[in-house]
Amino acid sequence: MAAYPGLLGRVSEQRGRRPVDGVLARLPAARSSPGREDRNVRARQYVGHRRDVDLFEIEYGGLSAGRGEVAFMGGIADQTDHLVTVVSQQFGQPQRDLSVRIAYQVRGEGKPLVLLAGQSNNHTWWDPVRADFETSYRTITLDWRGTGDSDKPDEVYSTRGFADDVISVLDDLGIAKAHIYGTSMGGRVAQWVAIKFPERVNALVLGCTSPGAAHGFERSQEIRLKLADPTRLGRVLLDLMYTPAWLAANPGPHPVLGDPDMPSYAKSRHLVASNRHDSWAELPGIKAPTLIMHGTDDFFSPVGNAELLADRIPDARAELIQGARHAYFHEFRATASPLVRDFLAQVS
Repeated sequence: MAAYPGLLGRVSEQRGRRPVDGVLARLPAARSSPGREDRNVRARQYVGHRRDVDLFEIEYGGLSAGRGEVAFMGGIADQTDHLVTVVSQQFGQPQRDLSVRIAYQVRGEGKPLVLLAGQSNNHTWWDPVRADFETSYRTITLDWRGTGDSDKPDEVYSTRGFADDVISVLDDLGIAKAHIYGTSMGGRVAQWVAIKFPERVNALVLGCTSPGAAHGFERSQEIRLKLADPTRLGRVLLDLMYTPAWLAANPGPHPVLGDPDMPSYAKSRHLVASNRHDSWAELPGIKAPTLIMHGTDDFFSPVGNAELLADRIPDARAELIQGARHAYFHEFRATASPLVRDFLAQVS
């Protein structure tokens, strides 16, 4: 298993019927050097569990070293969460704690397909449609830093930095190349994955996204004012995501309205990261076969962005879904998911 900054040691033990084979992500009174594995670390006694992070009393060189967390990173398809420790995104700031843990999830079997969620959302964004892909693909999601089970540092975030986190997850899984499907802010991140790491991308799907405010179509001032009103935010988001008829038949809950446990400072960091996105100059350098998906009635990220991206990315193709709003992939899954599957099959 590869070593990452901040990992303090590998743990290989047997607890009852479940094997303990993971990486020690945190160890109080650490005695190992961050960034290298240490075979002297042992899980001494199981003391608790938080999702797929087990708490153990840790033994180092035969002596007790306090309580630590063991993150399981075996890439097993039916595990709920994995953690990989990556480098901080602090740009131009004093370097404090450089290690940030990113949680990711793996489901299904087949060629790897990375699914990237929207701004201020975690992996549950994909829950309504993940089953459409996991019968043919090994689907991989992650919790953006600031969301879900990932760490939530109060530092500068960027779509470029989020792309680095995606690659760290692929590295941890030992995946050299994958399909990338990003929606909303996840589509902005997906652009950077394809631009910065062309050798890691088989095919690219960009959904309900944009090249950035500098050259793209932005939502209207009226919508911005509505979104700025906290008393109306939930209702406004629902109306931007789904059609009234669909909402009437599907009262929810809806997993695309943001991570409810996300700290306010992290929400602000996500907003700034998305707003500062600008990939315009680099888009012509994308080499991966690219499909653009967008709803014709999307006023959150106006549909004009689909044409901009399709014109800017070599040989890209745009598919517009009539009547769909921002969450086209959910409400119109019967149309959208087959389009994506067919595209990926052609590339494969």
